[in-house]
Amino acid sequence: MVMPSRVELFQGWSDWESPSKSLANELDQVIDTLQAAFPNGPHSIGQKRQQATGTVKRYAYPVGEVSEKKLVTAWTSKDGAIHFQYDDVGEPVGPYEVVGTWQQTISSPWKNDYPLPDTQSNVGQQFRNLGEARRFAPRAE
Repeated sequence: MVMPSRVELFQGWSDWESPSKSLANELDQVIDTLQAAFPNGPHSIGQKRQQATGTVKRYAYPVGEVSEKKLVTAWTSKDGAIHFQYDDVGEPVGPYEVVGTWQQTISSPWKNDYPLPDTQSNVGQQFRNLGEARRFAPRAE
């Protein structure tokens, strides 16, 4: 999402998909799992690999909401990044492994001349660069 215009930019998604909702939903599941396994927060994860079990809720068709236990392995690297992994099951893909890294650093913003070739947006407009997307203002109807 580009600020201040709040334009969402994406690539590789078809027009009917909503990348921001899909990604937010996936991230919510990861965050819920990590919070359930490590309720005392990121500072409770040490440099040695440790395992913890958390109970999370998910929707299972056709049953509805179910609770399930997830075994999460996590550790903090010397640079402060938290690494984690756990097994999950999804419809229709079946079992898969979730592997990720979380780092509490703020990246420098990309410059206005950052090119956006073949990028789509939630406003149905293409932008040549990031500056155009940042300056976008919808027309009043």
